[in-house]
Amino acid sequence: EKGLIINLSSISSFYPLPFLAVYSASKAYVDWLSRALDYEYRSKGIVFQTLLPSYISTKPTSFTKPGYIIPDTCTFVNSALSTVGTARRTTGYWTHGLQWWWCEHLPENLWNLFSWMLLKMLDNGKLQFDKQEKKHS
Repeated sequence: EKGLIINLSSISSFYPLPFLAVYSASKAYVDWLSRALDYEYRSKGIVFQTLLPSYISTKPTSFTKPGYIIPDTCTFVNSALSTVGTARRTTGYWTHGLQWWWCEHLPENLWNLFSWMLLKMLDNGKLQFDKQEKKHS
């Protein structure tokens, strides 16, 4: 092989994501683009891999604590790198793979409902956190 390109998509590319439509659409684009380019450049020895993770504990998701379901960045990166050469499309982390399997078997209307409920809950938690910060300021 002459090259490897890893593109970061998201599990949110599986179905449209209410309240994050542009995000989920752009992640679907990254997935489809990587798959097409992998086919085009495979004969030249260039491999395209798409990572489709779920939540990872990062600064933007600081409301999450790392664990088995939501890995920290180091755990995720080490796991994802272990898939290089074995998978062209992967969630990169074992519990994210279980979530992907669940999504594959979930009707889109339930995905929309669960996504809506989760995002509203997260949004409410952030808003409450922001209000608490303002009170203490």
